[in-house]
Amino acid sequence: ELGEIEAVIREVPGAREAAVLAREDPRRPGDRRLVAYVTGNAAVEELRRVLRERLPEYMVPDAFVALTVLPLTPNGKVDRKALPAPDGPGPGEDHVAPRTPVEEALAGIWARVLGLERVGVTDSFFSLGGHSLLGVRLMAQIDRAFGVRLPIAALFTASTVERLAGLLQGGGTALRRSPLVRLHPGGSGRPLFVAHPVGGDVFAYVELAEALGAGRPVYGLQAIATDNGNSPSLEELAAQYLAAIRDLQPEGPYLLAGWSLGAVIAYEMAQQIERSGDRVALLAMLDPSSPQEGLNERLDDTSLLAGFAADLVRLSGRPVELDAKVLEGLDVSAALDRMVELGRREGVLPPEVDALRLRERFELFSRHMKALQSYLPRPYGGSVTLFRAGASLPPGATDLTAGWGELAPAEVHLLAADHYSLLQRPALDHLVGHLKDGLRRAESP
Repeated sequence: ELGEIEAVIREVPGAREAAVLAREDPRRPGDRRLVAYVTGNAAVEELRRVLRERLPEYMVPDAFVALTVLPLTPNGKVDRKALPAPDGPGPGEDHVAPRTPVEEALAGIWARVLGLERVGVTDSFFSLGGHSLLGVRLMAQIDRAFGVRLPIAALFTASTVERLAGLLQGGGTALRRSPLVRLHPGGSGRPLFVAHPVGGDVFAYVELAEALGAGRPVYGLQAIATDNGNSPSLEELAAQYLAAIRDLQPEGPYLLAGWSLGAVIAYEMAQQIERSGDRVALLAMLDPSSPQEGLNERLDDTSLLAGFAADLVRLSGRPVELDAKVLEGLDVSAALDRMVELGRREGVLPPEVDALRLRERFELFSRHMKALQSYLPRPYGGSVTLFRAGASLPPGATDLTAGWGELAPAEVHLLAADHYSLLQRPALDHLVGHLKDGLRRAESP
């Protein structure tokens, strides 16, 4: 991967030689960031522009160091140990003030949405306390100010004012249509890939990725909106995500995980990997539904809208109840208008969310629910690690595997949480402890 970055840098006019290194981030001891060392006279802005056009955002170095020559070993190879630490602040280490009108406007929007006095252009949205609903507010205000409609997923590929300004100045055209986003840079460990839940984004995994620590790179697989109105099957979704994984990691063993629908997607990816002759070292399923659940249910707009509304309320964390009867008899457009009205009033939705943005989320939700309903998993040759939310188990439940134990050998961890608090503290700390143990076993000789 580092060699690919170096090759692109060498193609930039003015750049001669390049070396890319993953160095410890001084802002977060133990974490690493990419630093590029370049000889020649190529401007840093041009290097970043070309790299962003050619590579995913997670492969764009955070810092660039200009050198006259690269240090060499007696064998004539780049002496990576002799490469100097970059001067100046790393991302978020010190406040870096806006330098352009676009950055100035964006920094103001970020500060308002996040409730801060000021925001530096290299500060990460997530390190400043950003989450899914704040991301929705942010993108709505950016749309209002600039007339450019960016998906909320752009925050994973452009998580700073500086990077988001670059996207806006290109009209958003630099966004790569890849499901793979870096949630945590980690170190040299084997990456963990986590598949999105029913909503299609991977915000739910941000704290999990941080809690796994400095040595574990974590990549999320998020839904990519389609323009043709097609609803891919769960098998097709898994194949699409697996292709993106193999662009980053061509060969196994693979480490896979997912929560809710994401657990089922991870299971199907593991099936496809196994059939290809490759190996999965860890398959962690976080509170999946039963493999038989919903197979005989009728999924119409009424039931989908009710499920969508309930999911929004639980994800918001607001202690409110939404009676699905208020949506009965309404078509989708009218029901979404009603949900916006009620959601704003109860604090479930921020004021910037309109029916158009809610429809986009509902369409993803519907597409994924239909894919799940029509999916019938087959027995798996490997083993699974199951994490179950104890508070969400049916009364008198005896099969803690929820039926997955009939398809594969299962190790079960029962956590004191419900389905939605499983990825929140304090349950998250227990989950991470078990997951780290599983990762260590998966990577042991």
